[in-house]
Amino acid sequence: MASFLSDLKKNLNGWASKAAEKAGELTREAAEKAEEMTKLGKVKIDIYQIKKDKEKAFGLIGEIAYKLILDNQVAEFGTDQQILAQVETLKELDEKLRLKEIQYQEIKKEYLENREKEKKPQTAETVESAVNPENDTPAE
Repeated sequence: MASFLSDLKKNLNGWASKAAEKAGELTREAAEKAEEMTKLGKVKIDIYQIKKDKEKAFGLIGEIAYKLILDNQVAEFGTDQQILAQVETLKELDEKLRLKEIQYQEIKKEYLENREKEKKPQTAETVESAVNPENDTPAE
């Protein structure tokens, strides 16, 4: 009976330490995923804001064009300084958007590569241990 209790105690200690190890691993993975989502979220907000700024610039060009048409000054459309300024703004915004989209993809790639590195290849021993816990020796 004492042998049975001793074996039971050893097995429970082994299982408890493995459970604690797994809990720590899951916590670390959750923290990494939260960090990734935070970084991606910030970049997405930047992308959204740049797109809104582009919409505003296009709206200003349309407003200026409308006024030029009403004043029968359509010929001045290509030389109007306000329009040219908005076109330059749009070019700058396009470049900012391109860079933010690259940054977004790089963050995704970085975290994907890190997850791939952390994946441990399963050996026959770890598979056998997971399938048949009686063959697993408890930690002492």
